[in-house]
Amino acid sequence: MKSKIFLSLLITIIFVQYSNAQTKNLSVGFVGSYFDNTDNNNKLTDAKDPYAYGIVIGYQVSKNIITALTTEFSKSDLENSLGTQKDFRAHFSAYLLPFSVDNFHPYLSAGFVFTNRNTEIASVSSETKNFFNGRIGVGVDYSLIQNINLNVDFGFYNDGYNFTGISSSIGFRYGLNFN
Repeated sequence: MKSKIFLSLLITIIFVQYSNAQTKNLSVGFVGSYFDNTDNNNKLTDAKDPYAYGIVIGYQVSKNIITALTTEFSKSDLENSLGTQKDFRAHFSAYLLPFSVDNFHPYLSAGFVFTNRNTEIASVSSETKNFFNGRIGVGVDYSLIQNINLNVDFGFYNDGYNFTGISSSIGFRYGLNFN
């Protein structure tokens, strides 16, 4: 897992250097998220404290469209406290910003989430699963100062048949310019 975090940070550094040298359309930032289940049958997480942290790299296609890749890591005890769950998520989405009001830039988003989950139960067994979810969301970017934005996001996850959970995130990004 440390290699995945290192790789994520390395990619962020490369994109920051590239954005400073080549284009103003790239943005990078940090994000913290909380995940929750919609019911007990279709679970997004079995973690007792399902908090995650990560990085986001975005590309502003136009004034009203942004694409972004978010990577997040979480580690927590299981709800039943008999083990641990480690998740690595990679989330690719497109964001539509239909309008702006002063420094507020609301958006709709849609995309896909790949999750690599390792569950260890009381050091007796270990299971690794990989799975995809669809994700739709709503949120707002708030321009604190030029090129520095605060972001609040709410996402809804679907496994193809059922809604499996929700997330709420807060983050900071450098490089978005809504002018």
